[in-house]
Amino acid sequence: MCAVTGSSVVMPCSFTHPPGLTVTEVYWITNASHGGETTDLRNRPQYEGRVQYSADKEKNCTMTLSDVRVTDRALYYARIETSTAGQRWQSHQRITFTVKDPPKNTSVSVSPAGEILEGSSVILTCSSDANPPVQSYTWYRRRGGAASVVKSQQIYSMTNITSEHSGLYYCMAENQHGSRNSTEVHLDVQYAPKYVSISASPSGHLIENSTMTLSCSSDANPPVQSYTWHKMNESAVSKAAAHQNYSISAVSSEHSGDYYCQAQNKHGNRNSTVIHISVLYSPKRTSVTLEDKLENSLVTLTCSSDANPPVETYSWYRRTGDKTTEVGSGQIYSFTLTPATAGLYHCQANNRLGSQNSAPVEISLTGDLPVALVAGGGASVLMVITVLLAVFIYRRKRTIGPSSDATQTSRASQVNTQGAVTTSDPTQAADTGDADDVQYASVHFKSCRGQDTALYATAQKPNPSRQQQMEDVEYAAVSFARPIPAASTKVDTELYSTVNKSRKAKA
Repeated sequence: MCAVTGSSVVMPCSFTHPPGLTVTEVYWITNASHGGETTDLRNRPQYEGRVQYSADKEKNCTMTLSDVRVTDRALYYARIETSTAGQRWQSHQRITFTVKDPPKNTSVSVSPAGEILEGSSVILTCSSDANPPVQSYTWYRRRGGAASVVKSQQIYSMTNITSEHSGLYYCMAENQHGSRNSTEVHLDVQYAPKYVSISASPSGHLIENSTMTLSCSSDANPPVQSYTWHKMNESAVSKAAAHQNYSISAVSSEHSGDYYCQAQNKHGNRNSTVIHISVLYSPKRTSVTLEDKLENSLVTLTCSSDANPPVETYSWYRRTGDKTTEVGSGQIYSFTLTPATAGLYHCQANNRLGSQNSAPVEISLTGDLPVALVAGGGASVLMVITVLLAVFIYRRKRTIGPSSDATQTSRASQVNTQGAVTTSDPTQAADTGDADDVQYASVHFKSCRGQDTALYATAQKPNPSRQQQMEDVEYAAVSFARPIPAASTKVDTELYSTVNKSRKAKA
């Protein structure tokens, strides 16, 4: 007879006896023929509480043994005692009781012990006690709530282990009498950060002065210990922040660029892919530039501006007096300078976020000669007159003898001015009346014949005899001579400044 540990077994028994005898006791013993215990099993500690007799002294001697254990393996005999001295019997037939043991003490060992790094090898071994021996081993991995079979052998080897191998593992040992699971072991695979990524809030383009938050995320074991933000500026990379979230409360065009984050733990670091941040803003730094060479009084103005998205339209305006008129469109505006087209010019740059006006540039014409001045250009005229007076004084000192009609030519003085001042006022041209703020650049004017138009200063010294009778009165007259027709002489068109002494009558 055999039984599985933990089960209950019934050992049937019946007897007969000679007439005239009275049965006083029926019980079971073990190993009697081998000098074993003859004590009633009910009185032996290892059987306590597990033996029950169904004997009725009338031919029935059945025993039930519960919670069968491996130590219950033995030869079992029934024993009968009567009221007559010496009249006791023991069954000639014995029951050989074999205990079949399903696996027990099932356990898992991990090699090597300690931290398990990604890329290394791990061996899991399942052990169990069983009779008969374990016939099969099965490995399970639990991730979340469900367990799945991963291997069907006693030793489970994993090479080049990755984070995907992390989880709870246990094994099941099985023979024909049953199965037993081991306790679970946690396989904790450690690795440097990976899958590093960036998310931006809000997503898409940012409007200047809005709030931006960049978040860095990564998978790492142990968790990421530090995050570092970097901004790529052309060939250089600068450190922007050292937190998982990088927030800017008021973004500007300076914050546009490419960003990436770096996640780090004790096993290494990894960079995210690059995310491009584009900050949108209305036009700024709007300015007007004047072409250096003016051919045949043709003026060419160019409008420049910084904007994102790029400038969609350019508009040109001319102001004469209190009246401002739109005169053209496009980034470049050209026109022939005449008295009717002279005035203050400015451009306006527009995109979908707004607009900005440039500082005004004054384009004027004296005689037939075009003169370009920034707003407040009176200071430039004053400068020209000052130069002429200085030339006059210098030449006056060098003049020897009276010369009422002599005219000497000063060095040619080219008039070179240009303004390029911006304003942030989107509706009005900037005030550049302060001459100290004027920026100048060279503009070379040409005559109608393509020859240089020169500016000359002429000093005329009065008669010395008359000079004694006159009080000194000096004045400067500046005028622009018209271009000389082609049929005329080949002399250059000249601009003269004449200084005379006026006579004062005697009292």
